[in-house]
Amino acid sequence: MHEQGALMIVELWTRVEVRALRDAALRMTQEQFAEEIGWSVATVRKWERTTKLRPVRAQRAADLDSWLARLSPEQMRRFARRFHRVGCSTATLAA
Repeated sequence: MHEQGALMIVELWTRVEVRALRDAALRMTQEQFAEEIGWSVATVRKWERTTKLRPVRAQRAADLDSWLARLSPEQMRRFARRFHRVGCSTATLAA
């Protein structure tokens, strides 16, 4: 996806997108991800329970956007593949 100049854009960070970033793309535990992103483990666990009605917002969402933008092409493929299996993501491909 990155090789063709395309990026993934997450409109709403819900449990699906957060878990895809942490688990599928980065292959990190909640503890590792919390340490890397600079938030507490409790916060990461809370993010992994969010819904479309109560997504991650504000600075927390901006931090997740930053991590998404830094993914390698292989990590981005793993992130995108997770949504094909789950089928309920708010992530879209941007040209």
